[in-house]
Amino acid sequence: MTEISPIKARTSDVFSALNRWEKGHFQYGEKDCVSFTVFMIRELHGIDYSHELVYSTEEQANEIIESHNGFMNLIDRVLGDPVDYPTVGHPVMCDLPRIGLLMGVKLGESVAVVTKRGLTRIPDSYIVRSWECHQQ
Repeated sequence: MTEISPIKARTSDVFSALNRWEKGHFQYGEKDCVSFTVFMIRELHGIDYSHELVYSTEEQANEIIESHNGFMNLIDRVLGDPVDYPTVGHPVMCDLPRIGLLMGVKLGESVAVVTKRGLTRIPDSYIVRSWECHQQ
């Protein structure tokens, strides 16, 4: 059996992809943390998960999350088994005080995320889960 190696991203690749992200007002399913992370995975790793996570309202997003017994379980189903040590370009889940769980992309000692206030960076100490991307 052939082992599939993870795809590595460089910091410069992440910054280039960030510059291609179309900024705009927060909107579930289009301009939120999951759609941002899906965009970054496609840009950095060439894998498109957009068809896996389709919703357009907060209620629809919550229904999908609840049907998978939680946000982590949902993302595990889409991205596969988590890894212990995230590196640059890995999709990650963070747990922020007052916000809760949200998705983003590891960037050095920080994480690029989209919140209701827009695109921002947070310390990587908030990471609670991470995944590697493998070409399918």
